[in-house]
Amino acid sequence: VEIPLKEYLSTKNQQWLVYDQQREVYVKGLLAKIFELEQKLETAPQTLPQQTKKTESEGYLQEEKQYYNHLLANAKKDLEVDQQIITQLNFELSEFRRKYEETQKEVQDLNQLLCSQRKADVQHLEDDRHKTEKIQRLKEENDLAREKLEEERKRSEELLSQVQFLYTSLMKQQEEQTRVALLEQQKQIREFAFTEPLVTFQKETENRGKVTSPKSPTAALNESLVECPKCNIQYPATEHRDLLVHVEYCSK
Repeated sequence: VEIPLKEYLSTKNQQWLVYDQQREVYVKGLLAKIFELEQKLETAPQTLPQQTKKTESEGYLQEEKQYYNHLLANAKKDLEVDQQIITQLNFELSEFRRKYEETQKEVQDLNQLLCSQRKADVQHLEDDRHKTEKIQRLKEENDLAREKLEEERKRSEELLSQVQFLYTSLMKQQEEQTRVALLEQQKQIREFAFTEPLVTFQKETENRGKVTSPKSPTAALNESLVECPKCNIQYPATEHRDLLVHVEYCSK
């Protein structure tokens, strides 16, 4: 838009200058014609035999001079009007250029503002992208942590189930061993009651209590074994704490 506008203004300005020059040439031509007529009038032949011819010649020259004077006046008037028009057009052209330069400055300011706004929008989009990536990363880390927590919960439940099973088995074995020891003791007592007198039975009972008394539940418990459900390794029942540690390690 800027280049065609400048070309248009330059063309119009050049046309007015050419027109002004043409008017000046036209006026100069009229002035030269008037001067020529004046010279003719002054150098008119003085030897004409009759005064009538001289008067007619002078009248013709005077009329022609008046005619060209009238044309010169009109030309000068037109020239002054044209000069006023040219002055007005130059003024309007100057005003138009001033407004055009102001508009150009406003356009440049708007372009700079638009460029700054675009940079700010790009930075805002970049920040949003970083935030989105960070949120996505935190979400993935949270999901991973939940999966690990769920795995740990399942492993803990499985380990707890194994411990409860071992504890139940241990308690059953202790009860069974205690019951067997009591039955064994009752059996021995009945056998001695039928084979020897009461006194002998009492002494024998005392000696047996001192030397070979029946195994207590604790002694029977010491001889019982408990196996790991994973690798079937055996531990004494009294070392059940060590067995629990082994089961946890073996489960891992």
